[in-house]
Amino acid sequence: MSGLVASVRAAVPQEAVDCRIARHGCSLDIADTPLPQVVIDMDHGELDVLRDRPQCDYLFVVEDGTKKWVIPVELKSGGLRNEHTVRQLQTGADFADRLMPAGRSFRLAAVIAHGVPLHRSQRNLLLRLTIRLRNEVCNPLLYECGASLKPLFSEASPAEQATWRESPTGLDR
Repeated sequence: MSGLVASVRAAVPQEAVDCRIARHGCSLDIADTPLPQVVIDMDHGELDVLRDRPQCDYLFVVEDGTKKWVIPVELKSGGLRNEHTVRQLQTGADFADRLMPAGRSFRLAAVIAHGVPLHRSQRNLLLRLTIRLRNEVCNPLLYECGASLKPLFSEASPAEQATWRESPTGLDR
């Protein structure tokens, strides 16, 4: 295996690599997502992260043909605070920046999976906040706990997906 996934996998301790995205009663289904991929547990003690900053739960790096994806993921089985949650995602993006070789092109997506319905005003504000990684900027994408991340890798861009509305199965147009 070569490429972005291999570079990122080699840059973290093997103990921090996970095979699923699940924590505290919330998960995302990655079974039908492209390969190769690596899931990094950002809370793992062997990982060289700044523990005084809020961390996202996972960093998901995927290669889908010629497309490379870097995806900070935050799982919220309960309520969430917009700015804090976006800071967690940004810290994940900052960590990814340290892992990735210079000059690599990629797509950035940031995912929040939540178990409690969000009020429309909170959701609208959240979707306007941004996460940045190098020259890429994105707004968070909202998924319900248990949803599949497969739609993220469809032909729609993350910006288009950010306008989708939530449904019991994840995201709908």
